[in-house]
Amino acid sequence: MIRFLRVPRNRRTALFLAGDLVVFGLSILLAVVIRYDAHVSEAVWDAVPLWLAIAVPVKVISSALNRVYRITWEFVTDRDILAVTLATVTSAVAWGLIANGVHGAWHGPGPDDPVLALDAAFTLLGMNGMRMVRRMYRGFRRLGSAANVRRVLVVGAGDAGENLLREMTHRRSFGYLPVGIVDDDTRRQGTYLHGVRILGGRDEIPRLVEELAVEEVVVAIPSAPGQVKREVVDLARRAGVASVRIVPGVA
Repeated sequence: MIRFLRVPRNRRTALFLAGDLVVFGLSILLAVVIRYDAHVSEAVWDAVPLWLAIAVPVKVISSALNRVYRITWEFVTDRDILAVTLATVTSAVAWGLIANGVHGAWHGPGPDDPVLALDAAFTLLGMNGMRMVRRMYRGFRRLGSAANVRRVLVVGAGDAGENLLREMTHRRSFGYLPVGIVDDDTRRQGTYLHGVRILGGRDEIPRLVEELAVEEVVVAIPSAPGQVKREVVDLARRAGVASVRIVPGVA
């Protein structure tokens, strides 16, 4: 267990751990105040320090065991969010059982189910929120530092297009700024992918090139027939786009 609790010598991890300690404590206090509608009895207030002494270490241990502090939040996935959720739920159950288990020894009240549920919700929101704020901040910094960006129209909103958009939006220092997406699937049109809107089918390419001042078109449909790719390239070239790239398949 000691191996799991060892914090890497990394300021990012230390920052998250420090922030989590604040979140862990505040979530319990907020849960207590809301649970009792701000009319907290003296007995409950007297019990809160013990609850904190039990809950905070349990939450840290649960987060470490679920490898929350080893997640690369710049490329967070559903599995990573699930790990944070699992750590939060298991820690709420664990510290609730421990606190109520020692109830008889010190004759004080233990946390009831509403307190535990509220605490878990606030903990989950606080942990994820803090990490998302940092991720957004890094994104804005990249956007501000990116020089000589090229305005790109992406053709294809499938797996290849999603991966391409992820790279472009998360690493703007690479010099690409996606200004729109084209996809023939009408169900996708009007929706957003990584903050970039799917504006229409490939027949809209000439209009979008002019309206969005597109400098480069990237075709992200590796599985499309050659005829479709040639049509996209032809539409882009006729619209005046000199640079047209085609994303190859992973294989």
